[in-house]
Amino acid sequence: MKNYYTGTEKYGFSRDFKIYECKDCSDCPLKSKCTTAKGNRQVHYNPVYEELKAKANTSL
Repeated sequence: MKNYYTGTEKYGFSRDFKIYECKDCSDCPLKSKCTTAKGNRQVHYNPVYEELKAKANTSL
């Protein structure tokens, strides 16, 4: 994991993210299909949001 990030939406709610980044993807043959970033691929993960999505999927 690279970092934590707290952002505020336009409605005033704050959301916490965990940011994951690979160490070096410059030699990866799949980089063009994975990301358009100049640097490494980053994934922003919000555990609360993922939990709510899982609950919504099981209640259907």
